Amino acid sequence: MFKFFPMGGVGYIGGNISYIELDDTPYIIDTGILFPREESLGINYLYPDLDILDLKEFKEPEYLLLTHAHEDHIGGIKHLLSKFPNIKVICNSYTKLFIEKKFPSFQNELIDTNDYYQEGLSFFNLRHSIPGVYGFHFHSIRSDYSIFFCTDFRFNFEEQDKTYLNQDLLKEYSKLGSKKLAFIDSTNICSRNKTGPYEHDLYKNLEKEINEAEQNIYITTFPSNVMRLAAIIGICNKFNKNVNLCGFSVEFGYELGRKAGLIDKIINNSNSNNNSVTILSGSQGDLRGAFRRVFSGNDKKVKPKIGDYLMYSSKIIPGNEKSVGEMFNKASLMGLKINKGHNPTIHASGHAYPGEISKIIELLSPSDIFPIHLESCFFQEFVELSKDQQFKGKVHCLDNFKGILLNSNKKIKYIEHEAPDLRLFVHGDQEVNKGVINDRRRLGNSGVLIVSLIKENLSSLKVKKYGLPELDDTNLEEAMLKILKSEWNNPEAEESLRIGLRHYLSKVIGYKPLVFVHLL
Repeated sequence: MFKFFPMGGVGYIGGNISYIELDDTPYIIDTGILFPREESLGINYLYPDLDILDLKEFKEPEYLLLTHAHEDHIGGIKHLLSKFPNIKVICNSYTKLFIEKKFPSFQNELIDTNDYYQEGLSFFNLRHSIPGVYGFHFHSIRSDYSIFFCTDFRFNFEEQDKTYLNQDLLKEYSKLGSKKLAFIDSTNICSRNKTGPYEHDLYKNLEKEINEAEQNIYITTFPSNVMRLAAIIGICNKFNKNVNLCGFSVEFGYELGRKAGLIDKIINNSNSNNNSVTILSGSQGDLRGAFRRVFSGNDKKVKPKIGDYLMYSSKIIPGNEKSVGEMFNKASLMGLKINKGHNPTIHASGHAYPGEISKIIELLSPSDIFPIHLESCFFQEFVELSKDQQFKGKVHCLDNFKGILLNSNKKIKYIEHEAPDLRLFVHGDQEVNKGVINDRRRLGNSGVLIVSLIKENLSSLKVKKYGLPELDDTNLEEAMLKILKSEWNNPEAEESLRIGLRHYLSKVIGYKPLVFVHLL
C-alpha cells in the first residue's frame, strides 16, 4: 500500500512537508517553513499543525527524508522533533553539515542516503542551487507499483555524472512497476522557455559585470545558493575586489560553504573606496533582509551612492513582486544602475523548465503524475503540457491536507481532512495562534486608546494613545468623565465607559478604534 499526504508545499511554493508510506514504512518528506508574504505582523514564518497525524489512519513516522538544506524544506525541523522526538533523519553529507551548524543541540540519528536500505528504495542526486539534493525511486516488490519523487531539481539532457538523475536511469525506472506514480517539481511550469541557463553558464557574465564595474556593486541572491556565492567571491578575489557580507543568512551561507570546502576564503586587499562588492541577504524584499534595509536607507554602515551598481542575481518568487519592485524603485531613486537578472543573464533557476519536465515524462512513462512544489494556478499549465506531449496517463491536482491512497488493487483514492486552522504561526521561538494574529491586525489597522483611573480619584485619570489621529485631549477627558459620572453606580461602569468612548471617537475621527479601560 502507498499513501501520500501533503501538509505544505502543494498549492503554494514553500513550507514543504508530506507524510508518505512506502508499503509498511512511514516517512515524513522534508519539514519546511513558509515565510509570510504579506505584512507579517511580527511573524517569522508559518508551519503546519502536525496534530493531524494523530488520526488513527496515520502511523507514527520512523524516518524523515530531508531532500536538501533549503529553509522551505528543512527550517521546521525543531517543530517536527518536538512532535516525533525519536524520528531518524536520512540526508546527504551537505545537509548533515547544515544541521550540525544551524542546530547544534540536534541529537537524533543522522543516516546518510548511501547507508540506508529498504527493499526497492533507491536514491539519486539532483542538480539544484545547493549541494546535497536527492530524489528517490521506490519499487514495491510486493505490490508491483513504483514511486518517483523529484523535488527542486534541474535536468541536464547531457548529464555525464551517472550518480545524478540521467536519461539511462529514467529508462531503467520506466521498466519497474505496473502502476507508476511520479511526483515532480513544477515551479517553472509556466515558463515560456523550453529550458534555461544552468549555474555554470553564469560565470562569464558575472565575471564581466564584476570586473568592469567602476564603482561599488551590490548583489542580492539566495544566500543558500553556495555555488553562486562561491563564483562571486572567487571572481572578486581574482580581480582584487573587496567583499562585504551583509545579512546573517549570507554570512551563514559563506561559513557553511567554507566548512564544506566549496567557497574560497575572502581576500580583501583593495584600498579603493569604489572597489567593493556587497552581497545582500533578503533578495525577496524581506522585511528583515539586508536588501530592504540598505535600499530603504536604514543600514548604519552600508550607504549606496549615485553610480553604484545593483545586480539582482535572483528570481522573484510569486507573491513577492511588489516588495522587490519597491526595492528597485528605491535603488533607481538613489541613482544606481540596475540589472534585474538579465541583460546580461546573472541568474539561473534551480528548478526544471517545461522542456526538462517533458523529457522526464517521456523517459519515465508514468501512469499518473502529481505536480508538486507549485502554486495552484500553475496546475492547468501542467495539464496543457501533458496534452501537448500526448501523455496517456492522468495528471492529478493535489492540495495541502488532500492526499492519495493507492490500495491493493492499484486504484487511487483521494483522502482529505479539513480543520479550522492547520497552520502554526511562529514569532521568535514561540508558536502563536490565529487569534493573536487577528488581534495584531486589529491593533495595526485601528490604533488603541488605553484609559486607567482610580474611581474615587478623578484626578488620577491617565490616557495613552497609540496609532490614533490627533485628538483634543481636553475634549476627550471631558467626554470620558461625562460618561463615567452617568455610570458611576453601574457595576458595569468599566464596560460602559469603553463602549461610550468608542461611540465618541467614531463621531470625532470617523471610526471606532480599540479601547481598553481599567477602573481601579
